[in-house]
Amino acid sequence: MTRLRWALRAALALALLLFGLTLLASLTLGGRTLPDPGPPGAVIVVLGGDSNPVSPDLPGLGSALRAGWASALWQPGQRIVFTGSGPPGAASFAERMGDLAVRLGVARAVIQLEIKSISTAQNALFTWPLVGDAPIILVSEPFHLPRAWVTFRLAGFEIAGVSAPTERFDLR
Repeated sequence: MTRLRWALRAALALALLLFGLTLLASLTLGGRTLPDPGPPGAVIVVLGGDSNPVSPDLPGLGSALRAGWASALWQPGQRIVFTGSGPPGAASFAERMGDLAVRLGVARAVIQLEIKSISTAQNALFTWPLVGDAPIILVSEPFHLPRAWVTFRLAGFEIAGVSAPTERFDLR
């Protein structure tokens, strides 16, 4: 077998292995939520989601679910960091999710915004100065949490838990 053919097969095998592990992690983490807001001092970190196609100043469904879920986890005195930039000329994902959290009862004083990131890796990189070595609870959607968990761990974060909205979550 030629080296090129061997390399292609190895790359395909690795890709399939990573896909399988991600799928397994998604199924494992998919419905897992924290029954409480985590250990004392834990910061809730909410990863940016999507835009609202109708109104650029409102969060998209994914972002709204994440903001609502973080608001449900939040306890007075606990900090929440919302992350994510947005489309040019519109409010960032972080700003839109933060505004929704305030409407849902989170104190604006405990909300911090990271508005520069355009990827999960940048979410982690740009969130570090806001959080430091405090333990975090990652909030995203089930399909995104495995990749986010790995990315934030590699960036040096202590992850106290992960949480995601499920089909049973109701924003009312």
